[in-house]
Amino acid sequence: MSPTVFALVLASATIHVCWNALGKRSGDKVAFALATLLVSTIVLAPAFVARRLMSPGPWTGEGLVCGVLSGLFEALYFALLFSAYHHVDLSVAYPLSRGVAPVFALVAGGLLLHEWVALPEGVAVATILVGVGAVSLSVRRSDGEGRIGLGMLFAVATGAMIAGYHVVDRRAMTLAAKPDSLEFMFLKHVFIVLFLSAFLWLRGNGVKQRLAGEWRRSPTTGLAVGVMTPLAYFLILLALTRGNVTYVSAGRNIGIVLSTLVGKLLLGETVRGWRWLGVALILAGIAGLVFLGAH
Repeated sequence: MSPTVFALVLASATIHVCWNALGKRSGDKVAFALATLLVSTIVLAPAFVARRLMSPGPWTGEGLVCGVLSGLFEALYFALLFSAYHHVDLSVAYPLSRGVAPVFALVAGGLLLHEWVALPEGVAVATILVGVGAVSLSVRRSDGEGRIGLGMLFAVATGAMIAGYHVVDRRAMTLAAKPDSLEFMFLKHVFIVLFLSAFLWLRGNGVKQRLAGEWRRSPTTGLAVGVMTPLAYFLILLALTRGNVTYVSAGRNIGIVLSTLVGKLLLGETVRGWRWLGVALILAGIAGLVFLGAH
């Protein structure tokens, strides 16, 4: 992973952790996700129109299919992530979901994109995953109703969805007729909103009522997250045009370190010894990826 790719990933992770911390404090978490994604889509719309008028990027059938699939995977990502937040702390759900994503990305990226990693980089990725395992060991299964176990299951499923949209987006960004990154992100957001709206509708209780209720609860937070979400992922799309999908997915685990600090310092969550060990291993693995990418 080159220093440029790492800089993009680090900036994205910082923004990403900030909006996750805000989302953790929301009431109806899935409705909050949909409300902020609506804001994101509205924010992106003028830029999309301007780009199509002035310097439109190429679009192919495969590019459109990638946009639909990526939107589906990311809609499921939001639904599963915020379901995990119902059961476990930010400093548990975030590390676990981000940490297992490189495993899924390594397999899917290798089989579908033929992007296998070299042995030294593989060792660095493995170090990151051991760190994620240490973070997971820090969770005490003390809840009699199994809420922690269910939350961790949701987090692992979230990681699979992260790998899914990473692989699809990497494919889109490496097409011969590559769609413009900003246009692709707008299209993707449209489909995320459609799929997440369908998810809320299937769960009942009224989509409009849930959206309105969550928006009234904290409109400023909704606006802030609505701007941060596309900005964070636009940086990842730029990284995916330059780097192997497994390296980018693994590098995003720098967010685990940031989320642990945010959970400890700002949200008052308990962070124990195993979790700090995991954080150190994750940092070591990411440092290895950056060092190997620079030489």
